[in-house]
Amino acid sequence: GAIPATIPFKDDAIYRGFMRHLDSLETSDQIEDWKAYPYDWRYSAYDVVNNGALKGDGSREYLDQVVAQLASTSDSGKVTIIAHSNGGLVAKALMRKLEQTGKTGLVDRIILVATPEAGTPRAFYGLLHGREITLTGLGRIIGPASTMRTVAATLPGAYGLLPSTAYFDRVIAPSLATFASASSTQPYINTFGSSITSYPEAYGFAANYPVTRTQPSVSDTASPLVLSPVMLTQASNMHNDLDAWTPPSGVTVNEIAGWGKMTLVGGNYYEKYEYECTLTTFSCPGRKTIDYKPILVEDGDDTVIDASALLQNKGRFFDLLKLSEDFDENRGHKNIIESGQLQRYIDNLLGLNIPYEQVLFPAQEPAGNRQDILVSVQSPAIISAKDAAGNKTGIYPSADPGSDLLYAEEGIPGSSVVITAAGKYLILPKQDSYTIKVTGTGTGLFDLLVEDINGNALKSFTKIPVIPGTVATTTIVNATTSPLALDTNGDGKAEINIGAPLTKIEIVHLCKTEAEKVTLIYARTRLLLLLNELEHYINHPSVVTSLISQVRSYLTHLGVAVPSERSAAIASCLSALENSK
Repeated sequence: GAIPATIPFKDDAIYRGFMRHLDSLETSDQIEDWKAYPYDWRYSAYDVVNNGALKGDGSREYLDQVVAQLASTSDSGKVTIIAHSNGGLVAKALMRKLEQTGKTGLVDRIILVATPEAGTPRAFYGLLHGREITLTGLGRIIGPASTMRTVAATLPGAYGLLPSTAYFDRVIAPSLATFASASSTQPYINTFGSSITSYPEAYGFAANYPVTRTQPSVSDTASPLVLSPVMLTQASNMHNDLDAWTPPSGVTVNEIAGWGKMTLVGGNYYEKYEYECTLTTFSCPGRKTIDYKPILVEDGDDTVIDASALLQNKGRFFDLLKLSEDFDENRGHKNIIESGQLQRYIDNLLGLNIPYEQVLFPAQEPAGNRQDILVSVQSPAIISAKDAAGNKTGIYPSADPGSDLLYAEEGIPGSSVVITAAGKYLILPKQDSYTIKVTGTGTGLFDLLVEDINGNALKSFTKIPVIPGTVATTTIVNATTSPLALDTNGDGKAEINIGAPLTKIEIVHLCKTEAEKVTLIYARTRLLLLLNELEHYINHPSVVTSLISQVRSYLTHLGVAVPSERSAAIASCLSALENSK
């Protein structure tokens, strides 16, 4: 029969291969016709179905009319709907409308690919913090968290992706959120206990009911936003209806759930300090803030938990781990439908006798035991990894020097990227070797942590001074990490190799290395004199405090006579010294 495919926008980068595949099936007369239905995902699934999709000429195209038109040219008088991601919610909303008009007989099959039928935790954290939201249609282009959060909080389509009551019925553990004991998290603990494990608790936390916090400023993306109770209720009502939907007689549903990619299932909120320097005082005061550490499981496609994608128990798993390991194909949620293996499996659901790798599509959840490592950096820096074959995974700046966009690449087979309010995380297969690169994006201190997937520390480099352009590199071989080579100004020459927590003397030497780069002779001489005294009295806290203050005062006195990046480097070193044990 004919096939409409529900697609958010019409993104050639994500759907090009699948659309070409459908074209080839039509050309070879294996299907009669097909049509893509691009829609605006910012609206709820019901809005898309009831109000149609706005076309370039200003007219609107209605999905039920598209289905009716295709069915009229089909020999069977029916169509098959193939829906990816949020498109699955749109397909279910369409079926509700067809039920109301007595036209469900126009559809014979619905194929739901990686659909968050019961929602996804990634939307929960994206709405609360502005991370884990990407610009749909542009792969993993990541906008500023403050902007993304502000915009997403007004979009019914984003609320429609939140975990529903059915999600908590299906996903027993781990919790959607947990709270480590600290002053910043105590109001949440007092209200919800140590974890959020039910829909009423998730709704209460998101809507701030009962009151546990004030609405954070636009720039404070570390603190969870207070979401709209009206939009939360609308999304809940939509899910209560769609989650209860069952296919009418004559309509077959096939669900396909990605499995084997580390997927966000929750977050552990904890209290931390951030150190970012100001060049007005040349200090990096620690600021107490909250962040969440991602809780990851392999039961998903990096975005949707398989229990949500198989809500009706009418489908198969797509083993993305085996696809990566045995077929050298790295797929995740956004490009899962571009997999040739999946396309051939869908062909067979359409009744076409085309061979496919059955081992990739088990009926039972694979018995997984991923042995990954988690490599993370805390602000102000970004991180990337390169494996022995030259594949890259990481977070990279935009090619436009004036842009504040970031780009997340996941080129290493089996790898993933997760970004929280302050942390950037790389999930990497444990058995390979990697070169890790940290690049400074601001002035302050960063932490680089290497852990196993259960959160057990393998290596840590803490309170490392950084300025924009600082480059720090290390290698990881079989989960063993080499010393961290720190190139403070990005000139390709490492000033120090850090094998363990920096000692106070090492930090002073790093400060002196930066001072030696000051070109003004009198300024360089004075700074080195003060830093030599600092080294001499390093075990006398009161003297150290006084000398640090003198260095900062002198930097203020020098002003623009010393390039800002050099003053910033010295300031971050001084802050590292103040915070060293």
